[in-house]
Amino acid sequence: FSFKSRSSTKPIMGAEASKATMGVSALAGSAMADPSILLPVTVSAAAGSTVSSSSSSGGDPEIMKRIKHTTDQLTARWNNKAFEIKHVEIWTRAAQGSSAAVAKAAVGGICHTFLLIETGPSTFLLERLVEGVRFVTLTDEAVEENKKWAKRMHLADNMTISSKDIAKWIEEKQSSPYSLLGNNCIHFAYQFGVHFKFSGSLFKSGIVHFFGRARSEIPDKTD
Repeated sequence: FSFKSRSSTKPIMGAEASKATMGVSALAGSAMADPSILLPVTVSAAAGSTVSSSSSSGGDPEIMKRIKHTTDQLTARWNNKAFEIKHVEIWTRAAQGSSAAVAKAAVGGICHTFLLIETGPSTFLLERLVEGVRFVTLTDEAVEENKKWAKRMHLADNMTISSKDIAKWIEEKQSSPYSLLGNNCIHFAYQFGVHFKFSGSLFKSGIVHFFGRARSEIPDKTD
């Protein structure tokens, strides 16, 4: 989601750097050639920056298909297993994008908000992208990469949520299309907190307050 000017995301080095510089159409082409390829988790903000200057966009069909497939597989496993979630974090960061659409949609910078869900041994990334709702397992390295240039907005560790309830909520959200103005990554994180009754004024003061916090919490990046 667009906000006022912020410094750009620090470049990712090595193999991830080459992925980060690929356009969405190029990623889709790679995915068609190799079914194992999905949007890089560590550059999810770049994937989220494939917004159009209109109020909504479906994104690239091939990428949408792959994101849905991966999310469906994980939600199916969470539906089939009965376990409890006691640790959820909401993070925000400045996201980078270089397309003409992004230039129109954002004045100087883009904000991306996402959730990290811990089950003990594993951490999962849950986020709304233009191409759909992405729900994936993260490696330890990917967890650190996602946190590296982000700031935690909220920690919920005083509640218990069923894995099946989260899976059901994700499935419901998959049916709603992305909208830059009405259904973006920030709305998604806010709605998760409201639905699962997170405590604190962040979820009791309304979406405008949440938007303001998402903007103000973005950390400035330094080399």
